[in-house]
Amino acid sequence: MSFARLWAICRQDLHRCYRRPLFWIWAAIVALCALLLASGGMTIQAGESTTGGMRAHVTSAFNNAFELSILGGLFYTFFVAVLAGMEVIRDGEARVEGFLRSTPLRPSEYVWGKMLAALIASGAILSLQVGLSIFFKHATGMAGPELIGNFSPLNYLQPVLLFCVPLIVFTSGVAFAIGESTRRAVLVNLFPLVMLLVSIFLLWMWSPSWLDPRIDRVLMLVDPTGYRWLDNTWLDVDRGVEFYNSSLIGFDAGFYLSRLVFLAIGLGAVLYSQRHLSRTLRGARVGRKTAARALSDAPDDGPRAFRRRSPLGELSMSQRRPFFLASVLRITRVEAGALATHPGVWLFLPLLVLNATITGLTQVGAFETPLLMTPGRSAVSSLNELTFTLLLFLMFFTVEGINREKRTRLGSIAYAAPVSNRALMLGKLLATSLLGLVPMAAVFAVCAILILAEGRVPLDLEPYGIVYGLLIFPVVIFWNTFMAMVYSITRNRGASYAIGLGAMISIAILFARDEMSWVWNWSLASALTWTDLGTFEMDRLPLLLNRLMVLSAGLFFFVLAARVFPRRNFDSTSTVLRLRPWALVKTGLLLSPLWLIPVGLGIALQKGINAGPDGERYERWGKAYWSRNKRTWTDTRAPEIVLAEVELELDPARSWLHSKGLFGLINPHTEPLKRFALTGGPHWRSVTWKLDGQPYEPAERCGLYVFEVPLNPGGETVVSFDFEGTLLNGFSKNGFGSDEFILESGVVLTSFTPTFVPLVGYQEGIGVDEDNAYDAKQYDDDFYLGQTGPAFGSSTPFPVTVTITAPPHYRMNSVGVLAYNEVDGDMRKVTWKSDQPVRFFNVVGGEWDVRRGEGTAIYYYPPHDYNLDEMIEALDGARRYYSEWFHPYPWEELRVSEFAAYAGYAQGFPTNITFSEELGFLTKSDVRSNAAFFVTAHESAHQWWGNLLMPGKGPGGNLLSEGTANFSTMLLFEEVKGIEQRISPWQRSD
Repeated sequence: MSFARLWAICRQDLHRCYRRPLFWIWAAIVALCALLLASGGMTIQAGESTTGGMRAHVTSAFNNAFELSILGGLFYTFFVAVLAGMEVIRDGEARVEGFLRSTPLRPSEYVWGKMLAALIASGAILSLQVGLSIFFKHATGMAGPELIGNFSPLNYLQPVLLFCVPLIVFTSGVAFAIGESTRRAVLVNLFPLVMLLVSIFLLWMWSPSWLDPRIDRVLMLVDPTGYRWLDNTWLDVDRGVEFYNSSLIGFDAGFYLSRLVFLAIGLGAVLYSQRHLSRTLRGARVGRKTAARALSDAPDDGPRAFRRRSPLGELSMSQRRPFFLASVLRITRVEAGALATHPGVWLFLPLLVLNATITGLTQVGAFETPLLMTPGRSAVSSLNELTFTLLLFLMFFTVEGINREKRTRLGSIAYAAPVSNRALMLGKLLATSLLGLVPMAAVFAVCAILILAEGRVPLDLEPYGIVYGLLIFPVVIFWNTFMAMVYSITRNRGASYAIGLGAMISIAILFARDEMSWVWNWSLASALTWTDLGTFEMDRLPLLLNRLMVLSAGLFFFVLAARVFPRRNFDSTSTVLRLRPWALVKTGLLLSPLWLIPVGLGIALQKGINAGPDGERYERWGKAYWSRNKRTWTDTRAPEIVLAEVELELDPARSWLHSKGLFGLINPHTEPLKRFALTGGPHWRSVTWKLDGQPYEPAERCGLYVFEVPLNPGGETVVSFDFEGTLLNGFSKNGFGSDEFILESGVVLTSFTPTFVPLVGYQEGIGVDEDNAYDAKQYDDDFYLGQTGPAFGSSTPFPVTVTITAPPHYRMNSVGVLAYNEVDGDMRKVTWKSDQPVRFFNVVGGEWDVRRGEGTAIYYYPPHDYNLDEMIEALDGARRYYSEWFHPYPWEELRVSEFAAYAGYAQGFPTNITFSEELGFLTKSDVRSNAAFFVTAHESAHQWWGNLLMPGKGPGGNLLSEGTANFSTMLLFEEVKGIEQRISPWQRSD
């Protein structure tokens, strides 16, 4: 081996690498990531997280390893694989292999020279990232002094040597071997895709509680990024801020061995490539005897017979320009045939099927209880993984399909055919779009098999048609046309991949910065919430506008791609002429009917977002409420409710409400109140007030209504209110759930927020975000002495009367007992009265059936009857045994009301527990887990440990309530299920 020739190959490849757009796009991405991470955007979470507490340094060895292991898996694998794996393929396309046959250059020098160039280029990018990270973190200090520690070279050297270097060598070596042995660019590109998917969805995210520690240990060691080992060994259990800031990472023998194995695999793959190239480059050696035998055995056909050739005129041939549709169909058929036989497609599908299977089998709800597989939930839960893999998958096949004629040297023939650019481009894009249906069909098949095997929920095709057909397929069209446009403009395969990957990275950045919205979320990542009670009710209009925007943008990309597709090469003068300002303006004006449509739809979406609960109008209202009232009203004493009467009119089709009622207020303090305040909501309109039956106009301070009325100790007054409004007006920012809503699928309203009744006093949480966050209150050691107020609600119970008017097909529930229920024309009117005083109340409605037990009831969506027997058993047992053990149940009925899964909580309002459909109703319950029983018994326990015995505001109050509820649930399970008790419940509670 001549090191001079090896270095000549390495130097030539480096020179070519530094001129490629892919390299500089990679460098730009790395620089941007270093800048963003240096600002504290990604840090390990440890210890105190309040604003004034000590925080983990972004300069520590643990945080650097955390960043580099994730970035290595997300960014380095793709660029390193393309950099190393495509070199031999490019030389083959350029027909330079003849130099290996006609010069003294050996395969070993050729292979190792190219591998060395790939490693040097990757090392340069890694050095750039580490250098910029050190500069941004230590020199600029942009993260703030609380996040910057002392500079230590080992804090950066450790992660680089043990996390990044083995990953780069492994990825580049295997990619080089794939490219050299197969000469297929798509297989090289699919290798980092497979690595990324396996890393994210199996090695990083998949860690169920039941996983055997030995299997977990194996998964740690086979993770090429090292992230799983770092997370499970050092980050999963918080060791305190001081430890992470001052300690180096301790590595075990298994981790060292795994890093050496990855290095050996990478270098071994290059050695295999060297030997494979040596065997195949000049052909297999054949001995003289074998060659002579082959010649002697060759048949002798004698002189060929002369064939008379007819004149061309006798063939009666003719030619005509093919019709547009016929051309498109013919090109689509040819392209689809080429894609269907490509091995990359069939290597990709098993991985996607495995992903869908793991996602379907590991869905969990509250308390880590597994959920039943339903068609809608399985379709939506698979959306993120399916879309992410589709984007990577189609990015490669779209570019390779458009580049096929150039790569196979058939471009001069194909591009000379009388077929328009639009037909050529449309045929290729139709083929790749149809290819996108194959992964969707595979995921659907997995979900259908899992649902049928479970045997609890019937299979319904409609949710899959909506999610996959109407929502995901437009993403396929958008992405294919976008990549076609990018390749047509850049005319470079590597640059197209880099720009496509950059577009995907931009989505991740927007999510990380919490800036993603319907305007930019063309992939619908994390934007959908499924409920069986109604299909995308909250976001139906923005979802429609978003899909129309995506499709119209795809049409614009297609027209532009067909217009600039490089069917023939242009000289530099032609390129300059095409880039003249007037030429660009003229092209923009000609295409304006196409690009104005998505721009207009985007503007409409942004205006809807600004008017919605996540938009500027609500944000300004909250900020104004906070800034005008915080200093004046924080910790100000407030009166308490002694009587509540509410008349509520609802129109679910418009999310509209009209509320009027009154609060009886009393001053429970030993000192007089000079004034008091009530908090309203941002959706309130046409607000009027009365005080002791007389019209009154309180001073409004941006949602805080101030009553300048003194109340002596024990003094009482009655405040009446009247307002209307549309709840959840406008659009969400990027799809969302909501704790309270008025929709056709149901109604959920609570007295915890000013949705349908005002709140007493100033509410500290309104208008607070990361810009004006402040430390949590510090309690003295003797905070529990004396009287401590409740965490929420009134400290003293009061009687409540709630009258609700709604469409006749709705059942409406509130606290207490049903005193009136009549249908008058097209409206139903119900009245609920508390049979015993309560401290808070709610309103819940829906199109329910009801299952009754012994003083208990469950109001449920009719198809969700899977666990009703077990839930009724838990309710009946809770009412009986909790009453015996803790305190007699004071109310007449204990019931559960189901609502749509736009929120995933359960709340134990007196007599009226609200359950999201994901709790209990869709819990996967069997004789071993009894999950539905435990969830129902736990929430029932809050009727005692929450309503009757509510802990105070002090630290641990919520934990105490949850702990006693869990303990009560275990006692009840043993009692109801007949398991022998070792000690009595009271001894256990002691």
